[in-house]
Amino acid sequence: MEPREWTLGHLKVILRLGTHEDKDMDAMLKADNIPLGASMMPSGTSGGAPLDLRGKEASDARRVEYWPQMTIHDPKRRLFIYKAVAEFLESAHEMEDRHIGISTLGPEIGMIPAWEISEEVAKAIYYYAQNDGPLESVEIVTTTASQFNSFVFTLNNIEMFVDRTQT
Repeated sequence: MEPREWTLGHLKVILRLGTHEDKDMDAMLKADNIPLGASMMPSGTSGGAPLDLRGKEASDARRVEYWPQMTIHDPKRRLFIYKAVAEFLESAHEMEDRHIGISTLGPEIGMIPAWEISEEVAKAIYYYAQNDGPLESVEIVTTTASQFNSFVFTLNNIEMFVDRTQT
């Protein structure tokens, strides 16, 4: 899918599907502690602790922050998503970043529904964009077509998802 663009307040929002070269980004919000496979026992052993193979998303951005751990089972997962993005935007503002990116892999791994991720990420960006700041663009990088399409719907209809009394 081709990248899509929107303008929210003073920000350009770019949506991409798949991997993205982030070396020109001032900062990225990425996944940490990604399960790389099923937990397993080391071969030839009995008892003891199983191996739990994990990794993190690679990045060449100047600065990297990570999503908090969350899953579909967290009753406050929407708040976790919104707060993580709002804090990332505030951090970018304080660091006077101009171009930042958000990878949705972290919440996607937690099996959080695509629409919940897109709605909370878009709301945090929308509210941040209502005030001036050094930030010029936010790139959202999704890993699935359903996540991409959820963002398209949310960003095309952002007014449905925000509380106008907060702006």
